[in-house]
Amino acid sequence: MIHQLLIIENNDTTFKHLRKSLEEDDKSFCLTAAHSIHDAKERMEQNSFDVIIADHHPDDYDGFDILKIAGSVPVIFVTGHEDVAVAVKAMKLGAYDFILKDKKNNFLTMLPIVVKKALQSKLDQQLLKTTEFRYKSLFENTNDLIQCVDEEGVFLYVNPAWLSTLSYDSRDVASLRFTDVVHPDYTKYIKTNLSQLKKGKDFIHVELNLIGKHGEEVFVEGNIHNDYTVDNKKSQQAIFRNVTEKKLSQQKLEKSENMYRLLVEESSEIFYETDFHGNFTFINDVTADMIGFTQKELLGKPFHTLVKEEYAPDVITFYQDQFKKGLQSTYLEFPVKTKNGESIWVGQNVRLLYKEDDTKMIKGFSAVARNITERKKYQMELERLSLVVSKTDNYVMITDKQDVLEWVNQAFLDMTGYDLDEVIYKKPESFLRGPNTDKEKARKLTETVMVYGKPYVGELLNYTKTGEEMWLSMTVTPIYDESGGISNYVTIGNDISEKKRAEKKISEQNRKLEEKNKQIRQTKTQLQETNKKLKSINNHLEELVSQRTKSLRTTNEKLVDANKELDLYVYRASHDLRGPLASLLGLAKIAQLESKEPVALEYFSRIEDSTLNLENILRKLLSVSKIRKHTVSYGYWPVEDLVIQINKSYRNFIEASNVSITFNYEEDAKIFSDHYLILNIFQNLIENAIYFRNTYPEFKSRVRVSFEQNEKQQIIRVWDNGIGINEIYHEKIFDMFFRVSEKSRGNGLGLFIVNLALEKLNGTVTVESEPNTFTSFKVTLPAEGIDAGYY
Repeated sequence: MIHQLLIIENNDTTFKHLRKSLEEDDKSFCLTAAHSIHDAKERMEQNSFDVIIADHHPDDYDGFDILKIAGSVPVIFVTGHEDVAVAVKAMKLGAYDFILKDKKNNFLTMLPIVVKKALQSKLDQQLLKTTEFRYKSLFENTNDLIQCVDEEGVFLYVNPAWLSTLSYDSRDVASLRFTDVVHPDYTKYIKTNLSQLKKGKDFIHVELNLIGKHGEEVFVEGNIHNDYTVDNKKSQQAIFRNVTEKKLSQQKLEKSENMYRLLVEESSEIFYETDFHGNFTFINDVTADMIGFTQKELLGKPFHTLVKEEYAPDVITFYQDQFKKGLQSTYLEFPVKTKNGESIWVGQNVRLLYKEDDTKMIKGFSAVARNITERKKYQMELERLSLVVSKTDNYVMITDKQDVLEWVNQAFLDMTGYDLDEVIYKKPESFLRGPNTDKEKARKLTETVMVYGKPYVGELLNYTKTGEEMWLSMTVTPIYDESGGISNYVTIGNDISEKKRAEKKISEQNRKLEEKNKQIRQTKTQLQETNKKLKSINNHLEELVSQRTKSLRTTNEKLVDANKELDLYVYRASHDLRGPLASLLGLAKIAQLESKEPVALEYFSRIEDSTLNLENILRKLLSVSKIRKHTVSYGYWPVEDLVIQINKSYRNFIEASNVSITFNYEEDAKIFSDHYLILNIFQNLIENAIYFRNTYPEFKSRVRVSFEQNEKQQIIRVWDNGIGINEIYHEKIFDMFFRVSEKSRGNGLGLFIVNLALEKLNGTVTVESEPNTFTSFKVTLPAEGIDAGYY
């Protein structure tokens, strides 16, 4: 630990000698030099010092002035002027020591020793002040009453707790003696005890009653011991604890115990107390009389010696558990043995007893017990009965003579929905009856059983806990006691709600059946008359149907023949016309090559277009005829082959139309369908997209064709960015020869052919379109027959 030393010395040579002497003696000394009082003040403002070493005659001050600013820091004067009077004055003014310089510098050897003593003295003073402060704080802040009196009993000191407890102030105490605040009943007691102190006893322990300023009584207990004042006079110090509440509690407890003991002695119930080991310490007369032993025979013996042998282990364990867990109160029923060998059942309440000076230390227990032998017999009988009735589906109720419920079986609780604690000790009518209960039947039940004392057998509408109606059948039997009076009523029955509902339903059905039968009888007569008319009408209708059937058969045969002829005509006409049309188309092309007249060329061009259009119509009519006659033949067809075939057939048409067509499908994808029909579907949808493209200059017409499939279906989509189709025509565009306007470039057969082919394939087609933006056709085909083995 570093010790800070301030040396006030204006002679540098002397300062060097002092420094050398101190630092060589103890490395913990840290020296600071000051050449004057003014310089010393500045050093002390900047730092704190443990010891000050000062010359008695510095240049700028009286040497004693340093004592005024040193405070609690020890000051050691070192001077070369030998003057005993000055040294005495310095010591009186508070200097720690006064050292004279000698010519041989022997004072330098003495100085470190004096400095160390000064440091130790300072440390001792600090410890003393700390101790004094702690004791003073303890006395001033404790709740105990502390006082000090002289040999005459005059108060020398009292702490704040003493003043506040007795309601005095410090001015009152100055005129009081100790005996003035002692209760008269304790004056002799306190004088006797104080005399023992005067005889040389170190201390005495007293319990007495003090009187406050306003006459209030304060019970205290504590020690008084001899002490001495500063001037070595004898005094007596006392520390008292306020035990007023404890004293009052003890008085109340004693009074309560006396009353309790009186009640115990006069009680008609068993009462006893034991020590911690369960040995009897007290037994009232009732206990002794009931079991036949005298109090003398039982006191000091374990209580469990009276318990029947087969129950003793469980009883001992039960009360050991109470002791371990600190359970304040318990209840237990068990049989005890009387002196003559009989058994008595007792219901026993046990409370733990604690030592008076320790509320956590158990000293034993007290027991209050009642003879419950008769109740136990009844309970055992009832338990046997309960075991029987608990197994039955019938409900069982036992009520007392006032019809208050004492017991029910589980079947009753299940039927009604109540818990046991919701119904026990209540009258059944208070929770079973409801708005539709027959009051007359309920009155008759009560009168039969409770007035005449006869059994009652009947049915009554009751209610469950949730308010549902519940029909109960019941047999109510009065139970008579030995004196011939009714003691209980036993009710046995079952829930017949289902039966009642069935009866009600049957009754309602019978009523409805009767009404129906009446209606049937009335209707039967009407039907008989109507049947006669119907029979006549039926005969006439059969004749008409026979005639009409014959006519329709003839007409149908004619239609079949006509259709065959029509298909043949269309086929032959289309086939026969294609030859002349081809010739006409060839002549038109030759004429365009040979003629140079613009007007003639325009006519020949139009003839060529009309011829091509007519040829296209004939081609599609032939397709219609072929599709109708076509027999579907399913197979797996590579989509890639179909695309190649379409591009080959429509290459010139696609190039002439300046349309970009893209196909999107999985590599090696195959479509399950009829080759002829699916090719017609692809061709006509693509042809339709090209026909109705947007013909604006510089417009880039696009057609996208895609194919996808899953386990359930195959889907073909054909999308174009052409002129679109107004929504009002979406349902008509698949009709034969339907065109949106006369200016339409199509012939009204392409989409009809698509729909016709899909009917053969059990497929569907839908359309989405927005005029002048896009058109999208979605073809959906069943995927039956798709198998990985085909790929």
